[in-house]
Amino acid sequence: MAEAKQYQVRIAASAASDIQDIRRYILETFCYEAYAKNFSRKITEAIQKMNIFPLAYPKTGFVIEGYEIRFRVWKSYLIFFIVRESEVQIIRVLKDRMYWQAVLKRMASEQGKSTGK
Repeated sequence: MAEAKQYQVRIAASAASDIQDIRRYILETFCYEAYAKNFSRKITEAIQKMNIFPLAYPKTGFVIEGYEIRFRVWKSYLIFFIVRESEVQIIRVLKDRMYWQAVLKRMASEQGKSTGK
């Protein structure tokens, strides 16, 4: 049996900012530093585990940079990413109750403007 292809996982600045914002919210709202650190550690672990079979995750119907945006559910968060050759790029981490479709649509639109599409 063939081994599963290993992808390199990269976290875009937008996703890193999302994680930092969620961590900050936990600290400011609950004043619980251990919980905030635990959140950061566990979501980072979940993201790193996406190095195998990322194409098995569902598509969102949105495209950015010519790549389909996919997502993974982790607890009450959605991890959005694209897959390029041998790389998984995490582009956003959003709360599942957010209107994430509008966020992705805006990202795709802004990307299209910057490339002249």
